[in-house]
Amino acid sequence: MEKDLVSIIVPIYNTSNYLYELIKSIQKQKYKNLEIILIDDGSTDNSREICEKFGKKDNRVLFFSKEIEGVSIARNFGLDKAKGKYIFFADSDDILDENCILNFISEIKDYDLICAGYYEMFKNKIIEKKITNAKGEIEKDDFLKGVLNNNNIKGFLWNKFFRKDIIDKFNIKFEENINFLEDTLFVCNYIKYCNKICMIPSTLYYYRMRKSSIVNSSKNIESVNNIYIKLKPFCNNIIEIYWYNYLLFYFNNKKDLHHLKNISKKMRLILFSKQIDIKCKVKLLIYRISPNIFKNMLKFKQNKYELFN
Repeated sequence: MEKDLVSIIVPIYNTSNYLYELIKSIQKQKYKNLEIILIDDGSTDNSREICEKFGKKDNRVLFFSKEIEGVSIARNFGLDKAKGKYIFFADSDDILDENCILNFISEIKDYDLICAGYYEMFKNKIIEKKITNAKGEIEKDDFLKGVLNNNNIKGFLWNKFFRKDIIDKFNIKFEENINFLEDTLFVCNYIKYCNKICMIPSTLYYYRMRKSSIVNSSKNIESVNNIYIKLKPFCNNIIEIYWYNYLLFYFNNKKDLHHLKNISKKMRLILFSKQIDIKCKVKLLIYRISPNIFKNMLKFKQNKYELFN
């Protein structure tokens, strides 16, 4: 099994406070036949120096430094350099469980895509996000709904394991003019060409919850519209999912929904949708009744779980 090379692609931008821990977690993987591709995307801290030190000591580390162009271009650069049979993406401020690659590669033989659980890592708490209690094949349409909807599958790259031959054969790339949910779009494009997808009960990745994380930063409504237009063809019932995520964007950015057209009609679509769980519907109702109460709930949660810087 160790004969199959796995390429781990890590785009880096100003994460020197966490980068050492991430790279060490990759080096400590129980599966050793790795190609560790580090791409510094114009960092202004000492991320570059950290990568260079690891590169000198570990011949599996391939380090590239370039002008800042964005995470999508950096990941495409990594895909072009990758020689592995399989591809794994990691964020430079996270941590891999030592069994991460071993567990993925042990299951990939009969499948085109593997998906596992992960941990949300706060300063004061770690929350497990399991996606299943048992190994099992999942239908492509059901998996797509899981990617697009608000459950633990989601559109993340780092809880999934990809085949390089599928990426190469169908020229699957990150859209370089997209900087919001670009990972979800890549996953959806990849799924189009999958025959068999498997979910496993393992929890293999620690996702660091940060104040400066892209998911906690503001995005203008035009960028949100653009990405959901691109995602829309991937699900027949996208209208409910689209509007749920559209509203969630406003929630996360603490903006007022009430000026939006047809909001009552869209709310009814969401509330009667079978694809959205009851917790999400309750949140939407609370916000609809009182945005201030909802915002106070968000503040309580933020105070309960302390984010990294």
